Amino acid sequence: MASSLRERQKEQTRMEMVRAAYDLFIRDGYDAVSMDAISEAAGVSRATLFNYFARKELILPEIARLRVERLKEFAGQMETAAHPATRDEILAFILRIAREHEEIARGHRKLMMLAWFQPASYGYLLERRAEAVEVLSGLIERMSRRKKLFAPRMVAETIFAVLMATMLEWMVNEELPVNWLSHTLEQRLGVAFAGVV
Repeated sequence: MASSLRERQKEQTRMEMVRAAYDLFIRDGYDAVSMDAISEAAGVSRATLFNYFARKELILPEIARLRVERLKEFAGQMETAAHPATRDEILAFILRIAREHEEIARGHRKLMMLAWFQPASYGYLLERRAEAVEVLSGLIERMSRRKKLFAPRMVAETIFAVLMATMLEWMVNEELPVNWLSHTLEQRLGVAFAGVV
């Protein structure tokens, strides 16, 4: 019992640090944010922050968990709403996340790509993706009572494939304008949704 309480407290501390870093990255840009600023914003000592994250780069993969949490919150809101989530509401949610990525990156897209592809992140990011696909699949399942041409899980997988491929294209090409990501995703996901939802 005490062990699980301790684990929950450690997890809460970890998430407070990630949220503080995430907010600072959006507000100030990645390069401008120091580990000291993150520890101050999170209300933890510098030593505590370094105990969880030895380098600032290690915080970026944790943002994936925040994304999944936000998707779960969105799904929860849709479950209590008077109507199931619409295609446009889901698309708007995904585009808000894309715009936040644009804000965080501000010229540091390759750093985000490194966060994706560092060996320590592989299993972690795949687990977050699986969670997100599951939640999105549930939202799509409730969208319409009519018979669907494709299974909701396949639709969710397709949406994530388009999302990840577009993000990768944006991250590796620094010459693309910052808002290319959200603009292109809006077009590509519009096509994906039109074809399957």
